[in-house]
Amino acid sequence: MKRRMIIGCMTILVAMSQHVSAEEYLWPTDASKYLTSSFAEYRSGHFHAGIDIKTWGQEGYAVFAIRDGYISRVRVSPFGYGKALYQRLDTGELAVYAHLQKFNEYIDQIVKDEQLRIGSYRINKYFDSNDIPVRKGDIIGFTGSTGIGYPHLHFEIRDKKNQPTNPLQFGYSIKDGIPPGVSAVSITPLNADSRANADVKPLILRPTHVARGEYELSETIVLDGDFGFAIDCFDKANDVNNSYAVYQLRFFVDGEQIFSSTYDYFSYDVTGMIELDRDYMLNRRGLGLFQKLYVHRNSRLPFYNPTTEGTGMLRCSVDSTNVNGQPLRYGSGFHSFRIEANDYNGNSTTVQGEFRVGETKKAYPKIQKDVNGDYYLMGVFDDDGAEILNPKVFLSRDTGIKWSELAYAGNSIPLKIAPIVDATKGGNSVPVLKVFSDDGYGDLSLPNYTVIGLDASNEEEIEFIIEKDFYEDFVRLELNVSEVLQEEPRVFLQQTGGFPSKVDLIQSDINAYYGVYKLIPGLDGVVDIEVYVTDVAGRELVFWDEFKIVTIEPGKGGEVNSDDEMCRLQFPPNSVYNHFYVRMNEFPVEDGDRYDFVGSSYRIDPKDILLKKSATVHLDFPASDPQPDKLGVYSRSGRNRWSFIGSRVDADHHSISTLISGMKDVALIRDTETPLIRIYSPKKGAVLSTQYPTFKAYVKDDLSGIADERSIVMKLDGVKVIAEYDPERKTITYTTDDPIPTGAHELSVVAVDNCKNMSTVTHAFSIAP
Repeated sequence: MKRRMIIGCMTILVAMSQHVSAEEYLWPTDASKYLTSSFAEYRSGHFHAGIDIKTWGQEGYAVFAIRDGYISRVRVSPFGYGKALYQRLDTGELAVYAHLQKFNEYIDQIVKDEQLRIGSYRINKYFDSNDIPVRKGDIIGFTGSTGIGYPHLHFEIRDKKNQPTNPLQFGYSIKDGIPPGVSAVSITPLNADSRANADVKPLILRPTHVARGEYELSETIVLDGDFGFAIDCFDKANDVNNSYAVYQLRFFVDGEQIFSSTYDYFSYDVTGMIELDRDYMLNRRGLGLFQKLYVHRNSRLPFYNPTTEGTGMLRCSVDSTNVNGQPLRYGSGFHSFRIEANDYNGNSTTVQGEFRVGETKKAYPKIQKDVNGDYYLMGVFDDDGAEILNPKVFLSRDTGIKWSELAYAGNSIPLKIAPIVDATKGGNSVPVLKVFSDDGYGDLSLPNYTVIGLDASNEEEIEFIIEKDFYEDFVRLELNVSEVLQEEPRVFLQQTGGFPSKVDLIQSDINAYYGVYKLIPGLDGVVDIEVYVTDVAGRELVFWDEFKIVTIEPGKGGEVNSDDEMCRLQFPPNSVYNHFYVRMNEFPVEDGDRYDFVGSSYRIDPKDILLKKSATVHLDFPASDPQPDKLGVYSRSGRNRWSFIGSRVDADHHSISTLISGMKDVALIRDTETPLIRIYSPKKGAVLSTQYPTFKAYVKDDLSGIADERSIVMKLDGVKVIAEYDPERKTITYTTDDPIPTGAHELSVVAVDNCKNMSTVTHAFSIAP
């Protein structure tokens, strides 16, 4: 009866200020009607399951039951949702209120009783419908910042299947008259044979804002192959500076809608697939957080229309009306596209652009030297040997520093390339001719650089750098040369057990080339790279490089070992979405003064490949190591910084292991430092005037870290108290409910880090009469 009176009085007060019919859903707090986050926003590894309501950086606003029902669950943790209530509504749905500062008086007492019963701050308790019934408008708690994050109210509505649903569907009104914004559009080749502007790298395009809700991409993109478009966009609302995820995306090509995504609900079974909805590769490469405008082949997310695998992907080809037996969407020529981003209030933004399906051509000059030693341009031809009638021709007399355009009318009148000096006759630099072709659409071909003559006196040593950019099943090679070459390099790759394969190169600049090699699964081991070049002096030079790969297949998993056999990475079956190639390289340790490394560090790539399940990394330590329990696996978290990720000790095999959710740089580091403890209140020897003091301590560990509140114990006069741990502020706090007797007392705090290093600090104090 007492409980019903307390909550009933709260209901009357709320009803006086809010006139809402019984059929509607009440707004859950009096803090504000503004949001800091929207439904289905990106969180690392999962979707945001609700909306976050702005509390202006303050705590203590009332939280209301949005309908009649009962509290079905109370959860308290230092992490995640912090102090959270789960209310089963009279509709059968579930409302969740999280990061609360505290509960109402009745629920608070239930929580304290349960914490005392089990001797733990962390609880997760379920209730029947008759235990804690609530009426619509009852105050059930107060907004806070417990768990992770700044002060706000995290609010969810889950359907009868426990699927998070967009709360804005339940009649809530948010002041929003601002259309979404757009930062960038990405176009990603989806296989080794696809080219966007003649390259396999993703294109990141920045649109121009032309009017309210309107953006344009002025550049025409040349596409050949299979592609996925994606957009980096955001939403805004009136009167606040927060940015949100958009509610709906639509993708049109040639006026036809080929893809849409609408974020109304999802299942916890697929929340980890957010990395398939957002572009994981682009995000890991630091290029932005892009939402895909196509359905990933492994996705089971419910947002898309249609949900068919491959929906939204563009298949582009100039050669045929079908590709691999599938209907061709887009053939040779120009195509328009439009991306539409909508928020829940109906504000809309469009991005418009066009692409051309075709191949980016190369131009090849034909140069002839006459008996007088003069050079003539006899014509410019394409890949098929057809003459290009309107090429762009430039000449540099200083090896590419300055260029001057030459007038050229075609091979009917050969162009004398003059005045130049034949380098073989004592010239100081090598003349270079640069030609482009105009493909008839106004697009220029890739540049072709041709050295005119030889420089036999040139004895410069060539510096040659091969950069390797790995994708899921291919590698992009980029060659950078310190000196201009007489002719294009010849590059060959050979996998273990395979045959040498020539890599076709594209010259992107006077000293730069790139090419693509598709890796063959199963040919694991060293991949050799051989590069043959001819310099301006006519010397034939050879450069070598190599890398090592191991194929990981979805059904089989696999194992990768370092060359020194001190690091092993194990993938269980079905832990990867698609087969890919892992590389592991050993490096000497860095920052030895800051960290106590045991053995080498290991770089594991590729870091932008998404795993379906965690892999296990094992790092071995010497059998003679005196303190294996002080070792942990750490990953590189920044330049010159390492973070603890796990320390499962296998003494029999002399190894430390842990699970990893992605490729990382890893190393074994020893932690023998004890945690830092500072008791803020009471001060040592303090005489307190209240019998209801608040005790507070700061606990920090810089290496392996504090696992959770169970690793910290606060005792009052030798008896453990149920203290609240705040991992963000690194504090532990306890306020007594019962008066502390006058006289002398003692407060102690004990903390243990992840490597079992322990600290204890004790303060004596007294309560004044």
